[in-house]
Amino acid sequence: MEKDLKEAERIVGIYEKIAREKLGRISATHRQVEFHVELIEGLYYDICHTTRGRELPADVLSMVDRLKATLHVKLFKDVDQVFADLVECLPVLARDLHKETPRFELHHSGILLTERAEDVFRRVFVHLLRNSMDHGLETAPERSKKGKEPVGHIRVSMQRDGERLHLVYEDDGRGLHIARIRDIGLARGLISEDVNYTAAALAELIFDSGLSTANQVSDISGRGVGMDAVRSFLQDAGGGITIQLGEEKEPGFFALRFLIDLPFVLFEERLPNGGQRAA
Repeated sequence: MEKDLKEAERIVGIYEKIAREKLGRISATHRQVEFHVELIEGLYYDICHTTRGRELPADVLSMVDRLKATLHVKLFKDVDQVFADLVECLPVLARDLHKETPRFELHHSGILLTERAEDVFRRVFVHLLRNSMDHGLETAPERSKKGKEPVGHIRVSMQRDGERLHLVYEDDGRGLHIARIRDIGLARGLISEDVNYTAAALAELIFDSGLSTANQVSDISGRGVGMDAVRSFLQDAGGGITIQLGEEKEPGFFALRFLIDLPFVLFEERLPNGGQRAA
């Protein structure tokens, strides 16, 4: 029993060390109070709405600003920071696929993310980036033969429109192989041979569960999360995703961009003077 007790104390000590050094939880000698994020969000927005446009004494205004700043740093993350983390995977993917690391552009007007929005972005854009690397962007020799720069280009832009945030995701790769999608759709009974489908209707098939235009399953984007799951992630958050096809770049291949929208309640917009505006 004494041996078992010592082993239990050792295990508890390991958990205490993890809580202190990895999770940042402080011991009882330094009391720390935790609240659920929804409670903090509600308090933050209540303060913003209650004080907006009101003239307050200088000392009260200073206190309100300090309180908002304290809550703000716990609630929101800059979208640039989130994408900086996301695109760290690109050099590794490029190396594994024998491609050049693409240039990445992000355009926005000072968007800040809630914890929920960050989770959605990480789930969605990790897959879109991998999909671009695996199926979209060509190798440097292939791109040179087509008159393109050897280095591919991925671009994300986002803009607020009232109570929605609209996002556009695109790359300058080979595009969507509509002819191949049609063949797979026919083989799997998803479409009928008798119907003359538009390219846009055939493109929508990529959101069908399990559909893949790759000749074989790859370790990059051919396993796990598919475009059906990406759409599901966005719908669960009150958003959606559609495809906008461009011109036919080469026989059977069409340029494309993904159009994504989400409720702006998941975000906040930084004002030009560095302040914040609550959704």
